[in-house]
Amino acid sequence: MNRSAALATLAVLATPRRWLGWASLAGALLQAGTLGALLLSLTVGLLGFHESTKAPLIPTTIVVELAGAVVLLALAVRAAATVADAGGTPPCPHRPGYLQGHRHRLKRAADASSSRSPSAHP
Repeated sequence: MNRSAALATLAVLATPRRWLGWASLAGALLQAGTLGALLLSLTVGLLGFHESTKAPLIPTTIVVELAGAVVLLALAVRAAATVADAGGTPPCPHRPGYLQGHRHRLKRAADASSSRSPSAHP
C-alpha cells in the first residue's frame, strides 16, 4: 500500500463527520485513479510499464478497486446529502448561536416537566 492510499484510509476513518464527504470523495478519486492507471498499463502501457492480463491478481484487483471507488463515492454522496438536510452545515455545539433554534424546544420540555411534577398539582 502506498502512502497516499494509507493517508486516504486514515482520513476516511478518522475524519470528523462534517468532513467525511470530502475525505470519502478523495478516497474514491484515488481508487478510480489507481484503477485507471492499471487499465492503462494493461492496454497501452504507463510510464514504461506494461502489465499482462495473465497476472494472477489482475481480475481481483479490478473488482476491489471498482468496489472501493463505488462504496466511497456512495458515502460521499450520502454525507453531502446529510449536510444539505442540516441546512448547509452540520450542527455544532461550539458554534455561536447553536441553541438559538432549540430554545423553544428546551422551554417546552422544561414546561412539560414542571407541569408533571407532584408539587405543581396539589
